[in-house]
Amino acid sequence: MQAIRYIILLLACLAGPLTGFAQGLVIRNYNVKDGLANATVYSAVQDLEGFIWFATPTGVSKFDGKRFRNYTKKDGLTDNDVVKLAADSRGRVWFFTSNGKLSFYQNHIVHNEDSDSTLRYNSRSHYIQYAFEDKARITWFLNSAGRIIQYNGRKTTYDKLGSSSMDVMSLLSKDSVFHPLQRYFNLPGVKDSNNVLQKIFIAAPYSLGNQRFSERIRNNPVVITGNILYSYTPQDIMPFFSGPDWGIREEISSVSIDGENLWIGTPRSLYLIRDFFRGRRRSANCSTTTSLLLSCTTATAIPGSPLSVTACIISRSSISISLTSTIRTVCIPIRCTACLRTSATACCTSARMRAC
Repeated sequence: MQAIRYIILLLACLAGPLTGFAQGLVIRNYNVKDGLANATVYSAVQDLEGFIWFATPTGVSKFDGKRFRNYTKKDGLTDNDVVKLAADSRGRVWFFTSNGKLSFYQNHIVHNEDSDSTLRYNSRSHYIQYAFEDKARITWFLNSAGRIIQYNGRKTTYDKLGSSSMDVMSLLSKDSVFHPLQRYFNLPGVKDSNNVLQKIFIAAPYSLGNQRFSERIRNNPVVITGNILYSYTPQDIMPFFSGPDWGIREEISSVSIDGENLWIGTPRSLYLIRDFFRGRRRSANCSTTTSLLLSCTTATAIPGSPLSVTACIISRSSISISLTSTIRTVCIPIRCTACLRTSATACCTSARMRAC
């Protein structure tokens, strides 16, 4: 009878996040009716003044907390189809378009190659994807061909570091030299073949209520793979957000962290999750720690119980439970995208999480 009570408690804790763990948190959806330039959001960034900028196929939207202000070619953009954004330490917001031309917003003006000759260069028909800044506050760009472009305020130089190609993971791993000017990076996977010592976690080892984990997410780049968000450092990669757990089924295209809030952009919509970093709301009687990131559920051993529970998530509506009397471990068969395998088993103990 006692064992059945523990099973019911575990089922309640495991099933809760599948259906209603977001209760108490506010998820707001923004679209064109709210003033957004387009419901499709490619990119998002927060500038030094705290404004949130969104890149769309029909211009850029600047959000001041209440309303949107939209910018197009009429305001100085080189193209209305803006695919990426970046914000640097000098207060500039950079706009990257498919034509490869540079432009940025500063002091209420959009600067482009027509108004500022220092931005003129030959893009070789490739567009800029990522931006970094060195200790001298010089801006470096990585384009779609893997080539490096430097902007020092006086001129723009193509292939500044030579004609060899580089990938974004190489630049991210050199975080002591190149500081990323974008909070997130859309990548097909999280495994860096050039960094074999980097650990990849298949589930979050800490909850969002853990202050150090929350600060880590805020202070380091975010990698987007499908609709999973990971916190990146050269030492390890940890997931912290799964779109399906919040009813977001489509791929995530952009992310912005605004205080305790999390902005999520997709090809169809823009979401604001208020107080995301304050942690999930759970029942006071639920003593397990649950994370559904990467479809992996982890739980600590049931306090005071001589039994351990092995829980297998078969589907969102089917959970099977088996009892053992030895090791207090929860093992979940999952699809392990992070490890680039078709399937894997994540084993979580009350003391630690084993990475892939």
